[in-house]
Amino acid sequence: MRKVVILLLGLPFLVSAQINTLKIKENIVETFPIETASYDSLERIEFSNYKLHVKQTLYLPELRGPKNEGGYKDFYVKADNNTEYIYNPSKSKSYLSNYDVMANKYYYVNNIVIGEKGNKFLQLIKKDVGDTLYFHFEDNRKDFYTDFITVGYFEKMKSLYVGKEFVYIGNGLEGGSVWDANFYNIKDDTKKEFYSDTRFTCVDIVACNYLPFLEAVLRNLEGDFTVSVECLPSKFNKFRTLTEYKNEQAIKSHQYSVRKATLTKKYGAANAALIVKGQVKVGFTKQMCKESWGEPVNINTNTNKYGSSEQWVYSSNSYLYFENGRLTSIQN
Repeated sequence: MRKVVILLLGLPFLVSAQINTLKIKENIVETFPIETASYDSLERIEFSNYKLHVKQTLYLPELRGPKNEGGYKDFYVKADNNTEYIYNPSKSKSYLSNYDVMANKYYYVNNIVIGEKGNKFLQLIKKDVGDTLYFHFEDNRKDFYTDFITVGYFEKMKSLYVGKEFVYIGNGLEGGSVWDANFYNIKDDTKKEFYSDTRFTCVDIVACNYLPFLEAVLRNLEGDFTVSVECLPSKFNKFRTLTEYKNEQAIKSHQYSVRKATLTKKYGAANAALIVKGQVKVGFTKQMCKESWGEPVNINTNTNKYGSSEQWVYSSNSYLYFENGRLTSIQN
């Protein structure tokens, strides 16, 4: 069963602490230039925005992978990624930092520094004890992300989505997203499929326990289900807010009415009713068929002394056949 970590637990005390009372144990002379743009809290920490995270607070969740492995990697007591400088090394694996010491803790990003070997580090202050430590990362990888969750990002997602109603539109890559909306029952972690147009209410934002990502807890009459919070923005075409959905449906309804009225004027009410449903019938003209089915993929033409015939190809098993401009046969 998936363990859900709620980040707000104890957070007000940690985040509101006076960070300037914590002492920096080591000064690094060479620092990395900090981005002048401000972090808008709309993205998790990754390659494209890590420089904006200076002065942000990060949360290190209890992740399944590091727990099974015995600890977290890439944390050092100085800006040097030599294993002799591992911060709080694990007893079983000295190249990892102790899992229990690191997990479920908050870290303040004090700066970005460059070590003697040219490696870049996040200079962190561990907020429960005030230690200064250095997280080494590879900034030349486009798929770079860390085990951290930015507290500001979590709070932003919470404020944007909790209490809002959403309508599931369906998966697919129309919006250019690689994120599919995979639903998991929060009780037993079983996967669930939903039809498009299913309504939900977002009741919480939580941390996933096997990846450093956030999940939305969506509720409907069938129960509570988690889905990646990355799926919720409308631009990815997985969900719409209820307001967006109603507006889109109203526009579609208006467009349908206008189209049906136009077709009725051109072809009569009975034919218009078929066309708006995507149906055709023997006797339709070519234009009427285009109005209903759209343009064919291919047209095969045959002409003889008796007239002309055409085969309109729509797919491997969908064809329309015309004689002298009128539909005579339908294969679908």
